[in-house]
Amino acid sequence: MSSFYKMDPAAWDFGTTDLTLEQEAAYLRIINAIHKHDQPVPNNDRVLSGMFRCSTRKARALLDALIEAGKLRVEDGKITNDRAVSDLVQRGFVSSSRAESGAKGGRTRATNASRVRTRS
Repeated sequence: MSSFYKMDPAAWDFGTTDLTLEQEAAYLRIINAIHKHDQPVPNNDRVLSGMFRCSTRKARALLDALIEAGKLRVEDGKITNDRAVSDLVQRGFVSSSRAESGAKGGRTRATNASRVRTRS
């Protein structure tokens, strides 16, 4: 679960100028959910209505408008966004790289400590 992700407010404002405030809020909630759960959102009217705090009919209309605007797409029953998924992949790469670096440092330290003990 991600508790933080980078967001460029100027790029967001530019990219959402054609959306209504209601559509932008729905879009933001989906992007946040993708980042929060590290995966695309289920394409389920009840899930969306809870996320958007509206009726299932309104939730479906908002999703349809965001798909039509090219902001979201549905694949294999999941709502996704290319930028959010790209961010998840990048975050996974950075996380595994840092874990490997940490493990390497730990192995080096253990090796150095055992050398010091064997000399004593």
